[in-house]
Amino acid sequence: MDLDDELGIPSKATLSPSISACVQFTFEGNNLDELLTIPSRHGNNDSLPISVASSMRKSSNDSTIEPRALIIGRQASSADFRVDHKSVSRRHTAFYYILTSNNDAHLVIQDLGGKHGTTVDGSRMEKNGSVQLPVRGESQKEHVIQFGNAPLKCRLIFPLVNNQQDACQQSA
Repeated sequence: MDLDDELGIPSKATLSPSISACVQFTFEGNNLDELLTIPSRHGNNDSLPISVASSMRKSSNDSTIEPRALIIGRQASSADFRVDHKSVSRRHTAFYYILTSNNDAHLVIQDLGGKHGTTVDGSRMEKNGSVQLPVRGESQKEHVIQFGNAPLKCRLIFPLVNNQQDACQQSA
């Protein structure tokens, strides 16, 4: 069983290259270098895709298995992005994409049950709950995510396009 299965990430969840470049994210806050460990980071304001390329995890049993979700948490061995703060759980929040029956992509933010919770746009999520945000839209959208009481925020940036496939190709 891999980490995604252990955390209850749906089998249809994906970080597929065909849609994963659609949504970018940045982290904001004081002392980011002390609080945050992320792969391929070249500066505090770099924008990163929610994609397999941003993942630090590899399956312990088979390195050919790609993760289906990006995990934010405090534990370096099981999180793609490590937030070193006492209010952040070992495995705090997951990000992944789901394709709907009409082939539209949604970014899913899933709280992984930590004591201090996950906040999306100022509203605390239910413990173990999830929020689906459509990727395609008529206007550029931003959502702000906070993990526990950590003094940093994650800003999700959705593209300004009418066609989801165009957004992914422009961002890739």
